[in-house]
Amino acid sequence: ILLRDKHPIGRPKFQEMLLEGPVNMVEPVIFDNITPELIQKLALKMKGTAGPSLLDADEWRRMIGSKLYGTCGMDLCKSIARLARMLSTEALEDPKSVSALMACRLIPLDKKPGIRPIGVGEVLRRLIGKAVTCVLKPEMKFAAGGLQLCVGQDGGAEAGIHSMRKIFEEDETHGIIQVDADNAFNSINRKVLLHNIWILCPEIARYANNCYAKPARLFVMGGLEISSSEGTTQGDPIAMPIYAIGILPLLFTIMRDMNGERLNNCKQAAFADDLTGAGTLAALRKWWDNILVKGPYIGYYAKPSKSWLIIKHEYSDQAKMAFKDAGINITTEGRRHLGAVIGSEQSKNEYVEDKVNDWISQIKKLADIALIEPHAAYAAYVHGFQHRFTYVMRTIPGISLIFKQLDNIITQSFIKNLFDRGCTDLELKLISLPVRLGGLGIRLPSEMCNIQYKNSLTVTESLVDHVVNQEEILSIDEMAIKSEKARIKKEKEIRDHQRLNEIRNELTDEKRRLLDIICEK
Repeated sequence: ILLRDKHPIGRPKFQEMLLEGPVNMVEPVIFDNITPELIQKLALKMKGTAGPSLLDADEWRRMIGSKLYGTCGMDLCKSIARLARMLSTEALEDPKSVSALMACRLIPLDKKPGIRPIGVGEVLRRLIGKAVTCVLKPEMKFAAGGLQLCVGQDGGAEAGIHSMRKIFEEDETHGIIQVDADNAFNSINRKVLLHNIWILCPEIARYANNCYAKPARLFVMGGLEISSSEGTTQGDPIAMPIYAIGILPLLFTIMRDMNGERLNNCKQAAFADDLTGAGTLAALRKWWDNILVKGPYIGYYAKPSKSWLIIKHEYSDQAKMAFKDAGINITTEGRRHLGAVIGSEQSKNEYVEDKVNDWISQIKKLADIALIEPHAAYAAYVHGFQHRFTYVMRTIPGISLIFKQLDNIITQSFIKNLFDRGCTDLELKLISLPVRLGGLGIRLPSEMCNIQYKNSLTVTESLVDHVVNQEEILSIDEMAIKSEKARIKKEKEIRDHQRLNEIRNELTDEKRRLLDIICEK
């Protein structure tokens, strides 16, 4: 029942959200970049389970990359590339002809509470989708603009957090509204989306229409079949970009009042279906009312009971009066936002402490494993677990003291169990270095917090400026961002070599020679 409820029946077009304008011509030559070599490269990186055919990514990698099949693998890549180019440039005479390709296994993920329906499509469909999005990434980023941050922008989520925190700290800002929509990906009006995408991003429009013109068949374990007539299929590589682009008309509309004038004292940003508005209370109330009125025309149903207004303390009473009949939650503390937190210092610390306590309990379990399987525990930590800290470090400032607790459990429990003994301070410094410099790449989190946050601000500065200044047209110097990333990488190398030299100066001649040998290629 829950899965059926998540897939509503198809609805008609609503004229209120249909864009008018010229459809730019798309030169088919741009899809010549979908080559057999690109297909092979993407296929060899593919991971994941199988669709309805039960042929998973491992099998596709064998067919395409194994030498056992001789030239057959490249022949298969050529056929897939031709199919991808055809779906991107030609209108299908019968859209049902690709129904088998578009069919999915439907899996419910537990959201605690509720479920998130994930459509596990055929690996072939995912491979074609990745190839198309890879070729059209610049066009889709430009179409999404500067306020929709989820279409391939570097650090889009981080930019969303930094920009909203910056806006919230401005004197003229009273508060921030975080909108939670009901079943957003599966509810967006597909007819409106497929119409508007011809105007917003004609390069991806033909492929999107060929994929979504007809309802897709979704198969649930046990023999149940559900028809997907609305929205985009979560799990499809093009689902996120075309949803993000398809919801742009709503973003344009809700920033206008009844007379079509732009709302003053209000700013907004979006990360897919997560809309966030900031400004004065009067402007925010108009913005919120616009979402409730205009959202259903495009299939966006905001849920007041799960949406939040984060308000500054001095405007608390005014906020309760302004939103007394809105049903929205109001808080003067902080709230989770795009995996970080915005609000008071206390709420920030509580959020990070909860994260750290959870990580500590997991590291203790990993430390127990290290006693009997040290290499497996080490690989799990450096290749997976330690990257869990990175996002929090990059999006929340001033948390190095809280991360000291994590340092202690890593050094006194995990590293101790890896070596079956305690380590000196000098050894811990050496362990924190990359493997190529004689270390193990186990860095203490508290030492990286401020560096990671500063680096995130640097890389996302251009996107943050777009949101703060409400620049809808994306204009980013990609070369400048690459240059900044190169500089950050160089600074890291310099820090590592400085630490290496400090360590060498404290070693005996014998151990110094041993370290030099370890560092050799």
